Amino acid sequence: MADDWQRVIIERWRYQFPKHFSFEFGPGWGPIMDELCRRVDAVLDDDWKDGQSFQWTQCKEKFGSGRFYNSGPDEVERHVDWAEAVTLRTCEQCGQPGIMRRDGWFGVRCDEHAS
Repeated sequence: MADDWQRVIIERWRYQFPKHFSFEFGPGWGPIMDELCRRVDAVLDDDWKDGQSFQWTQCKEKFGSGRFYNSGPDEVERHVDWAEAVTLRTCEQCGQPGIMRRDGWFGVRCDEHAS
């Protein structure tokens, strides 16, 4: 996914995102977001896939972990819970295993990105 990871995810799952959407977290969580979109796609029936019924409203880092807000049905929430849990152990910068660190700000970082 490299540098264009946001565009790749949004284009792959176009109906899940409003126009001019951007993620508010680092590239290390891009694969988590992509997998979350895949899981959501698998549980939504076609009525939710019209590009208006289901959408991510905000996807961001907050207090060191991922937050994924959406307009979907309750079935989506177990997948959101999964993604939020995975961000707690994944470096936001590179996607390698990480731990929660606090150096003025909370953030999940691997040893390489800790400083």
